[in-house]
Amino acid sequence: MTAPDAYDVDNSGDYDDDLVITREEHESRRRMERKLRRAKKHRASQGKSPDRTIEMSPLGISKATNDSLIINTMEQKRRIQESMLRARERARDASGESHSTGIGPSASFFLVGLGSGCFMTTALLVETEWFRESQPEGPGITSGITMAALLAPPSLLPLYIIFRDIYPDLLNYNRAVSALTITSAILALVAGLTWPFTVGGSSVFIFAISFMASGIGQLQTMVVLPWSLKSYNPRLVSVILTGSNFGNLLGALLGLLQDPGGRKRFDPTVYFLIIFVILVVPAFAFRQILKQGLGLRPDMLGSVRRVEEEGMDSKQRLARSMSLERQGVEGESIWRRDPVAGDILERGSGAPSTSSRSNVGPVTMAESEISFISYIYAICSPPEGWRKVTLHAFLNALIQLLSLNMLNLMTPYAAYHTKHHHSSSSGDIRGSILDHVVVLSYAALTLGSLFSICQSTRQFPALTVILAGMFFIVMCMALNMGDWTKSEGSPIMIICTCGIRFLDGYITPIIFRDIEIVDSRRRVPLSRWVAVTEKASSFLGAWIVYALLETGTSP
Repeated sequence: MTAPDAYDVDNSGDYDDDLVITREEHESRRRMERKLRRAKKHRASQGKSPDRTIEMSPLGISKATNDSLIINTMEQKRRIQESMLRARERARDASGESHSTGIGPSASFFLVGLGSGCFMTTALLVETEWFRESQPEGPGITSGITMAALLAPPSLLPLYIIFRDIYPDLLNYNRAVSALTITSAILALVAGLTWPFTVGGSSVFIFAISFMASGIGQLQTMVVLPWSLKSYNPRLVSVILTGSNFGNLLGALLGLLQDPGGRKRFDPTVYFLIIFVILVVPAFAFRQILKQGLGLRPDMLGSVRRVEEEGMDSKQRLARSMSLERQGVEGESIWRRDPVAGDILERGSGAPSTSSRSNVGPVTMAESEISFISYIYAICSPPEGWRKVTLHAFLNALIQLLSLNMLNLMTPYAAYHTKHHHSSSSGDIRGSILDHVVVLSYAALTLGSLFSICQSTRQFPALTVILAGMFFIVMCMALNMGDWTKSEGSPIMIICTCGIRFLDGYITPIIFRDIEIVDSRRRVPLSRWVAVTEKASSFLGAWIVYALLETGTSP
């Protein structure tokens, strides 16, 4: 008796479970044996031992299979990288990053950067040499101007954030940028007319102007750069910062022409009135940007064309452009979220939607305190997706701390410890090399931001390391670590200082432009977050520098 689907090796007809296999298993074993024989013959034909065992990986699979898996994984990674690169290129095309901005839009945005930057702050610092002799504070007026400038960020920045959150229609980006450019011109005019006057033996007007001018410069990265990233070509961020850095250079050059600590070719009134005439132009340039839609992103041009097709005149187009902020995708409250109640804030209200509060009775004192705490938490909490720009925020804060705050402290001491200064007849810490370094560093700062317009890179972390290395050399000079009195001491100091300023001017706009690539949809709140973290670190660094200057002794 034979089983139909099995092979029995026992003649008694009783099936032994250990020796019975199915037909499918028998055929499978035969196929496996034939494959092994063919594999042995193939290895023997290649001069290999037929008894050699197959190499196995630690995972229990053959070496050949493991290699094929590695190749497939590498291929998948390559495809993912290519897909990411294509997505970045599409984002660059949509934003206009890969397109030229044109001379007309670039000139207008350059002027906006000039009018909304630290032009007046630099001008006041240049005039301190004159103020030391003319004002009742004497040499102490420098500390007063510095103190007023340091008080501006913790006073004006929180006020701007809160008022923009409460009144987004009143403080939209277009109006805020326009206010900055107009206020800068007004400050220059007021400085030219009121600088000689004092109140109670104090130069109140100079201190007030220093306070407001510093606030304008601090608000530039929180107002002007997000405004530019929201609706305009990201390349124009570099143009704006180039204009801002050029304002610093222009103020220093006008100071060299005036020579307030020496020949005094003209008084501060003429100096500030010249700056006033220059700063009037940015206000008109900004109006021209809104009226003609200069430098708009390619994905924003459709809205402009529809407006033009509706037959609006220039005034109507200007009003429409001013209202784009209220119609934008990005919300009007600062971070757009109530973290406690979980309600999305209404546009233009700064409070949770009325639908979620329709059945709520009178608000008690405890509830109002909770609402206030949650509101403050909502303002201070980071926006959604902030982890994507953690590196951007850290590097931007580090660069500004080193190149803006600490370098200003180290440069006079480093200049003192060079042979060029020791060979001069005067013992003043502000030797001729320091005057040259200040002007050249501002020129390098402007060239760096100008270079970022035409040449972008994502290797800004490596460039930041180079900047930190140059700062370490200047710090060694300032602390007199080593012999810097040789002939090469002065050139090394000038090269390092200008190199730091150049990399600062180049990296800073690249960091903000890269936010567009990281997360195009949240580019505005993320750029604000990067600016806020930088202001916080710079504020702490500035007070440290001020404390060192006030408590330290001159070399």
